Amino acid sequence: MKLSNDINTILTAMNLKIIISMYIFYFFGYICNIIMYLHDLHGDITKIKAGVKI
Repeated sequence: MKLSNDINTILTAMNLKIIISMYIFYFFGYICNIIMYLHDLHGDITKIKAGVKI
């Protein structure tokens, strides 16, 4: 019985690690998307400004 409890604890810990790493990965991806969006937005603003100058 003790062994199965240890295995359950290990599995739970592994699941937590996987969940946490997935959250970190998702969060990182989310930040990258925001940066890309802002970069695109900046590019669009630059184009608009260039268009206004012309």
